[in-house]
Amino acid sequence: SSSLTFGDEQWNQVMKWALEEAIDCGIQLDFTLGKMWPIKTPNITDPDDILSEQALFCETVDFTAAEAGDTFEVSPLPLPAEEFETDRPYELVAITASKKNEDGSYDLDSACVLTDLAEGLPVVRNDISGASLRWEAPEAGDWSVFFLYRQGLTDITGEATLADGTPAVDHFSAQATQAVLDYWDTALMGDDALRSLYETNGGSIFCDSLEIGNSLKGKAAFWTPDLLAEFEARRGYDLTPSLPAIFIEHFYSTYDHQQGQDAPSRFEFDEGSKEIRDDFLQTLTELFAEK
Repeated sequence: SSSLTFGDEQWNQVMKWALEEAIDCGIQLDFTLGKMWPIKTPNITDPDDILSEQALFCETVDFTAAEAGDTFEVSPLPLPAEEFETDRPYELVAITASKKNEDGSYDLDSACVLTDLAEGLPVVRNDISGASLRWEAPEAGDWSVFFLYRQGLTDITGEATLADGTPAVDHFSAQATQAVLDYWDTALMGDDALRSLYETNGGSIFCDSLEIGNSLKGKAAFWTPDLLAEFEARRGYDLTPSLPAIFIEHFYSTYDHQQGQDAPSRFEFDEGSKEIRDDFLQTLTELFAEK
């Protein structure tokens, strides 16, 4: 019932009644990990919590270098103009640049990371108000500079009326998973009588459906804070220079899923883009399964 708070005394009493009746009738009950799916927990209720579901956003600035050494300068660093909530916490993940080819794709060999060139960034890159960037293009041509930011997602649809208004957990994070388990241990399994009934029943506890993402943020990509380190450890190369390749519009969110993983990226490289995305999705799959 929507009137019950998951894991409180009233909820647990209802579970006792249901389990007792099921055991008497020889019926095995299975349970979802929470009242909603994807997985949510009362231990994580703030979308700005680092353990809530995360997304990666991108803003681009184009720059034409007439010759090698021409300087690109910007201050302050730009925030994403679409779908990003500038009044909420965020983290700058990376700044990269790539040269455009005549067909509109990007030259993978030219992709470079500019993050360390930014001045005025705090150690934890969660405030860019005083930051600036000055970079000299290594060769003439049309370039794009990519500013990539992490931010927690609000409710899966962006509308509390369609759910309970709280964020999903980061399904790729071991710490978020532990927060879910901790709530079960203290709020649900802390009652010895209820724990005994769950054990006697012997049913499954599961995530009903992986309905993650936000339907109002179709340009964003799935993310988790340690993704870059996990990717390099598992795939053997640094994803950072080619991060723009992961952005397929209207792909990631369950409720805005209009394209398949073979669809072109918003920022397609001249080679290797599909392989980069395959590696990215494989890494996410492994993190979901393992974490």
